[in-house]
Amino acid sequence: MCKQLRRGDAVDPDDDDKDNDNGSDSDEDSQGSDAVARRARGEEDGGGGGSAGPEGEGEGEGETSRQMAALRAYLDEQAKHMFFDHRVSYAVKERRHLLESLLGTSETVWEGMLHYRAAAGQAVAVGLELFPAVRDDKIGSYLQVLSGPLRPSAWGGVFSFSSETIRRCRTIIVEEEEREQKASVCEFFQVVCRYLADHLLTPALRCANNLLPKPAANAASAALREMTGGAGQLPPREFYEAVKAASKAAAGLEEHHREVVAKGMEETPTLRTIASETKKSLLHRVDAWTVRVLEDAMKLLILYAEKQMSLRSSKSDYCPKEESAAIEATRTVKAVSSVLEEQHSVFVECLKEVDQRVDLRMLWESVGLRVHELFVEHLKKTKVNVIGAFILANDVNRLQEVLGRFGCEGVTSAAEQLREIANLYVVPPENLLSLMEQGRLAEMGKEELVGFVRMRADYHTGVGSRSQWAKELFPQDDHGVNFAQAFGGGG
Repeated sequence: MCKQLRRGDAVDPDDDDKDNDNGSDSDEDSQGSDAVARRARGEEDGGGGGSAGPEGEGEGEGETSRQMAALRAYLDEQAKHMFFDHRVSYAVKERRHLLESLLGTSETVWEGMLHYRAAAGQAVAVGLELFPAVRDDKIGSYLQVLSGPLRPSAWGGVFSFSSETIRRCRTIIVEEEEREQKASVCEFFQVVCRYLADHLLTPALRCANNLLPKPAANAASAALREMTGGAGQLPPREFYEAVKAASKAAAGLEEHHREVVAKGMEETPTLRTIASETKKSLLHRVDAWTVRVLEDAMKLLILYAEKQMSLRSSKSDYCPKEESAAIEATRTVKAVSSVLEEQHSVFVECLKEVDQRVDLRMLWESVGLRVHELFVEHLKKTKVNVIGAFILANDVNRLQEVLGRFGCEGVTSAAEQLREIANLYVVPPENLLSLMEQGRLAEMGKEELVGFVRMRADYHTGVGSRSQWAKELFPQDDHGVNFAQAFGGGG
């Protein structure tokens, strides 16, 4: 029953003392009338929920008690009708009010970008299934996403609607019906979570992803990708800002669940678990979309690196003809490293909060390993002389510095392996075999390792003719390399 309507104490005529000192009938009638009047005035002043008994001489207090009891019974029946029999209709009305507020939010933040599947009244009556869908083709800029569905006042307003709905629910449905109260709270929270997932956050992330440049899927080379568009473009800062805003909204949901929804649910573990799992489900969906759009951004970054390696690199990068050539990193590595640094810096700055729930290092690991592969592919197409060996060492140092910032063990290991490969071009030929049996080089496939040695400019003396030291260290066999002799019997 509502807290404001509580049953008063019934009036018992036997509780009052009767004055029988005079023994006369007239005195008894007079005193009885006075007692009834006093009780009537007391009931009026006390506000116990009933009206005063009828006034006047000659009416007994028994009649007054019956009238008071009847009045209280009537009020109790009305309260029961209002707050118990209509409790279900109350929850329905509150849910409808919440849906109306959420629909209003959609129409505000997605103004002009919605496809209506039903009239507003029908959508509210049926539920989120008939809410208008977002038209991705109407989103033309990141500003529309950031100033619309991802602005803090938009998703913050959703939490305000939810908080007010839950507050009213806990006020109307009293402690005696505590489990039913918490069931309604859980239901309202589920509506809010579904709305955030289906009509606010994931559509916003999808729109942000659609704004990324999309290179042709069948463009096999960097040059072809450049002609078809997309390979030379990078994810803009606004893209990362959009992902950051969606992550802040998800963090806001966690706080809303902790501070509003979960409070007072200690005695109902099942409902508490349902609310918690509902929250986790939404966070999982948002995080899954976050990873998806960031993977597409990393693919764009990899395409850019491929383009730079293809268009800027030269077979003579590590075999300069002039002895006075500058011993510094090549323009290819400088360009790729600069872009990687810039993108990683913006990424880390914008997505600190995302990284608390999702391990984003795996995204940069894929970038780092692909850049390592691209560099090795380029290296295998070149020759390396003495001066070029120092240029190569500077390239490796620069890449190792940048890739080391990713904090990925696989990328760090690949960069360290590059450094040891670069040493193959610095040491004199007589030290090659001992070097090849040390460190990470010893873990490499022997055929691949000798392939790097062949890239030394002094490995050949002319076309098809190997130098004397190469013949001595690596006598040819049926497979081109005598591994047994080169590596002390290892095959």
